[in-house]
Amino acid sequence: MKKLFIHIGYPKCGSSSIQTFLLHNYEALKGKGIGICDSQMNLGDKRSKYAASVPFFKALREENFEVSSKKLSAVLLKFSKLLEEKNLDTLILSAENLSDPFLPELFKGVEKIFDTRVICYIRRHDDWLLSSWKQWNLKRGFSLDGHIRAKCKTKALYKSVLEAWEKVIDRENIEVGMLHPQNLKESDLLSDFCYKIGISIHDMERVEDKNPSFDYDLLRVLENCTFLFDSAHDTSLYEYLSNSFGTALNAPKDQNPLTQDQRKQIMEAYEHENEWLAETYFHGTDFKKWMAPEVDKAYTPPSDFKGLSMMLGLNLKVMLELQEKIEDLKITDLLKLRKRSRRKARL
Repeated sequence: MKKLFIHIGYPKCGSSSIQTFLLHNYEALKGKGIGICDSQMNLGDKRSKYAASVPFFKALREENFEVSSKKLSAVLLKFSKLLEEKNLDTLILSAENLSDPFLPELFKGVEKIFDTRVICYIRRHDDWLLSSWKQWNLKRGFSLDGHIRAKCKTKALYKSVLEAWEKVIDRENIEVGMLHPQNLKESDLLSDFCYKIGISIHDMERVEDKNPSFDYDLLRVLENCTFLFDSAHDTSLYEYLSNSFGTALNAPKDQNPLTQDQRKQIMEAYEHENEWLAETYFHGTDFKKWMAPEVDKAYTPPSDFKGLSMMLGLNLKVMLELQEKIEDLKITDLLKLRKRSRRKARL
């Protein structure tokens, strides 16, 4: 029976890095007997843009259950045949919206088609709340404090997702990884993922992180500029900043905008979920150390002056770039006029 690895995220837990890595190495993976599912629900190749099946599952989420179930079954059967035709043993399907508790039920019966494994990465709740604020809620004008207060009321992030998958896939076939260097193979996410799917990272090409973490003081300024974002999922500004400024705007490695009291408050709010995770998936061994707030992270007080200075610097750089482009256009137009004048003179 062919193998199927379903990578379900969790969101903000390294999914983009894994998906970029898979697509970049699609040829090498084929050499290992592994195919990847791309965004168009085809086997990934040089025409594929993404190794994430998010759009497909987003569309299924909007259909009624019966229709969605039939569509997914048809796709899985198609892949089963494709693997046979291409002489591949394994398929990797990755989509962070598979952490939506509605979607696992659509996979009922998948184990009749594939030998199925589910892979899920989680990160400490305090780190996850900080990361999710940066990625989504600051674009809606939420302060970091407001975001933390609202999320801590939920008391759980991962449990409902994993329980939904347990109804479809045997728990022993669900592997949960802790997104922290001390808990990852070779202290590295991609090395760990490769290990989980049965290959070595050393046979693949590494890729750079696709989700850089911007300086917290700059983000605090952007928190008050919601007009720059179309929605919480609009990444166009972040992509522009990353492409234009490289790593210049990235957060310093020692930057820590959460106080020890905030981290303690967050971990206490999710204490019951962490106890469940420890007992269910980690058997209480390394997990307790992972749960404890990191005392070596010194709090970095926010600086409005620094954030506004960075924003002013951005504006000045953009103005200079625009001026350079205007000058280039003027020169181009002048050259065109000269060519036209010469042609007329010849006539």
